Amino acid sequence: PSEFVGWLTSDESPFFAVVHLRQAHYPYTDGLPYTEAMDPRVSTWMNASYGLSRSEADRTFAQQLQTDPNLRANFDALYDAGVRRVDQSVADVLKALEATGADKNTIIIAISGHGEALGEEGAFVHEHVLADEVLRVPWVMQLPGWNARHTVFDDVVSQVDLLPTVLDLLQLPAPGVLDGRSLVPLLRGQPLDSVPALSQTADFKHGSDKNKSIWREVVNTDTHRY
Repeated sequence: PSEFVGWLTSDESPFFAVVHLRQAHYPYTDGLPYTEAMDPRVSTWMNASYGLSRSEADRTFAQQLQTDPNLRANFDALYDAGVRRVDQSVADVLKALEATGADKNTIIIAISGHGEALGEEGAFVHEHVLADEVLRVPWVMQLPGWNARHTVFDDVVSQVDLLPTVLDLLQLPAPGVLDGRSLVPLLRGQPLDSVPALSQTADFKHGSDKNKSIWREVVNTDTHRY
């Protein structure tokens, strides 16, 4: 986030900014200095997984993870190191906002695009994976003037709710019909109606033609998963 920090300290005008952090993303090589050693079997799987068909490589690697605690620990450490790098980057952004005083009147939202499967049930990474490890993501907000610090909500919400929520916080009209809904009533202590969350993925087995791809869907509710 160094570019954002430099830009923030040089411009005092109102701003909207997106800071995209990828340190915890496959291929998990951005964890230095928190981890320095990668088991050779992890490298072998990664090299194979770059191919168009990696199912055999995934099966072999999943079996190795189940039978070798040292390999499991090494693989988890690579991902954890990337998460720690993300934590440090978020801290750098927050410190920059505090140093300029912008934290007093800035809506700060941290959200993940997806989770990551690390061999659970034989699944890896996130493409074509609809497991909870991929679908359940963090969504953290710091809002100026709100007293609901450290409040955790367990309602089923979706990433499509992000834009309506931001517009509601800024008291701006929605640009037409939006798929999501504002979560501001939830922040104010008002119950939300239960709305299912839809997740989709596609296996493009015939190139980029979406009409020939295999679509899979999962619907999560407060009580069930379909």
